[in-house]
Amino acid sequence: MNLTPIKDWNGKETLTFYANDSVFEISDSVQINITAFNDAPAPAIIVSPEDGFRINYGETLNFEGICNDPDLIYGDKLTFTWSSDIMGELGKSSNLMNYKLTPGKHLITLEVSDSEGSSTNTTIIITVLEKKASEDAMRLIIIGIIGMIIVILLIIILFVMLKRKREVKKKKEEATLTDITYPSYLPAGGKGPITPTRDQSTITIFGEPQSEMLPQQSVIPKLPPAFPKPVPFQLDVVKSVEYGRVYIIITKGSKFGLDIFEKLLEGSPERGMCITRTHPTMLKTGITMPNITKIWLSKTSDKDSVSPGNITKITHIISEFIKTQENGVILLDGLEYLINNNDFPRILKLLELLHEVIVLNNGVLLVPVNPSTLSGANFELLQSELTNTLRDPAYFAEYTEQVP
Repeated sequence: MNLTPIKDWNGKETLTFYANDSVFEISDSVQINITAFNDAPAPAIIVSPEDGFRINYGETLNFEGICNDPDLIYGDKLTFTWSSDIMGELGKSSNLMNYKLTPGKHLITLEVSDSEGSSTNTTIIITVLEKKASEDAMRLIIIGIIGMIIVILLIIILFVMLKRKREVKKKKEEATLTDITYPSYLPAGGKGPITPTRDQSTITIFGEPQSEMLPQQSVIPKLPPAFPKPVPFQLDVVKSVEYGRVYIIITKGSKFGLDIFEKLLEGSPERGMCITRTHPTMLKTGITMPNITKIWLSKTSDKDSVSPGNITKITHIISEFIKTQENGVILLDGLEYLINNNDFPRILKLLELLHEVIVLNNGVLLVPVNPSTLSGANFELLQSELTNTLRDPAYFAEYTEQVP
């Protein structure tokens, strides 16, 4: 007799056999042990990641797999093994968390085996992308372009610096020649018997070359006896003054500027402000009108003083006064002192700003200047910015008195 156990029939069983004829019946029992037959695990399933998944190098992956086995209820155990055709075995667990794969196309295999050696497996493909070579190339191109731009900028800066250096040198050479020309502020208009030559070591007076080194600063050359005296200006300078303008007063000392200042303020002295190097108590002999605002240019601390180096405050004082006074008149006496305590470009900028304030508020700014204290180039710049000029006849009379 053959006995074939049905599926999943295992354990101890008792079999009873019976035999009989027409008269008697007998029986006997035997006990058998049916050994459980091992069932292979069901097909493994990879839950995550999905087949064909793509990821960038450096990013992490989570592997998750599941599998069933009917023998688990009888104590069978399953082992999960993950592997890559590039990296080999990855780990033994149903779940692998935060795993990093190397770049390439990986064939990932999940193999599930039971304690009896039966197994099942499944596979997926995962592609790990490397950093694109094009990105690295683009980065190098960008770095190269930036480097080229920097080099070009440096070349441009160097070119500009060299050009500016040549221009400064040229201006100095021109200034040297200009300094010995007949001054443009004289009545003769810069023309006369004194003529500069291209050879900057000599000048020509009345057609005769004079061998002498030319001065570097603007000077008024002494004239020979035959040089005619300039005719003093007969124009009434006060009547020629118009509001909304800035005037250079070519003079020596303060008297001529103070005289014009006082005449413009006749009848309304409160419209006037005098900013001067001279202390206000000493100005009483020069300015007879009361109610004139006096500001002392001084480095000492005084309620009515302002430091010559404080250009911002000087600008503010003049601007506020001229804005509050209709047809205000400002006398800025001490230009040379301001230049000595700052520099000429800064003072020129101050005069440019004040020029705008004067024009907008219909005031008058008087700036006495002694040309012999400035270089010819600086005086020309001053005249180009402040085109209105008042001339002191006494200054030119003193000039001609030098001639024996």
